[in-house]
Amino acid sequence: MIVGEQKPFDEIWQMVKDHKQLTVFGCNTCVAVCHQGGNKEAEILASLLRMRATQEGLDIDIKDGGIERQCEHPFFDSAKELLEKSEAILSLACGIGVQFVAAKFMTTPVYPGLNTTFLGMCRPTGILPKSARPAATVSSG
Repeated sequence: MIVGEQKPFDEIWQMVKDHKQLTVFGCNTCVAVCHQGGNKEAEILASLLRMRATQEGLDIDIKDGGIERQCEHPFFDSAKELLEKSEAILSLACGIGVQFVAAKFMTTPVYPGLNTTFLGMCRPTGILPKSARPAATVSSG
């Protein structure tokens, strides 16, 4: 699994504030598991961007959406119309997903909304790594 974290909001705002139409586009696999890049996160970030645009008196049409995986071409069919109408796309995917979106929509600016941090492994719920387990105690009698 690829783990990512959302870029600071002000950094994202600086990337996208000059566009009149923006799509915040989630990826519903790896980065959704770490609660950084799925449809829900795209919807939340789009709302925050709308609020900031209103505060600054900017008229920006901000839509949100997403697909199962931004790193596989077949998943884009369901979002093709949304993305083709976008003036700019803010991708909430790992670096690979951002590159896929940019390759598919070459005339549209595509901005990364996440920083890919590392490749990780999911542990079953309730299982802690050894370093997080409490040390065994020995009583003297």
